[in-house]
Amino acid sequence: MPLPFSGWELILILAIALLVLGPGKLPDLGAAVGKTIREFRQAASDVQEAANLEPVTSPAAPAADRYNRSETGRPQPAPSSESADPVQGGTATSSRPSQQSDPAAPHDPAGLATPTAAGLEDSGSPAQQTGEGPRQG
Repeated sequence: MPLPFSGWELILILAIALLVLGPGKLPDLGAAVGKTIREFRQAASDVQEAANLEPVTSPAAPAADRYNRSETGRPQPAPSSESADPVQGGTATSSRPSQQSDPAAPHDPAGLATPTAAGLEDSGSPAQQTGEGPRQG
């Protein structure tokens, strides 16, 4: 690969570097630059070799398969994060976003701890809320 400098330009750059750094530090700088270039080329070839290798299966995959098995020993289907469309003949789904559950975390299996919509509380019928219920007299 040709350099973008001509011979005279390269000599001028080296002369300026010699004046700025001095004769004692110039060999050290050359060695450091050479080492950096060598390490960069080695890293680039390592990345290229890694890209050419076939993917290796993870040892965690069999453990995940064992976790998804039921008591009968058959694999259980993974829970789908997408829900079926009710218009297309699928099943109705919860409006809650799909969350990964922690087995040790407390949970509400009956769904009793649901937040109220738009901050409204269920405090009875609209007639009871406005005070226009049946008059007792």
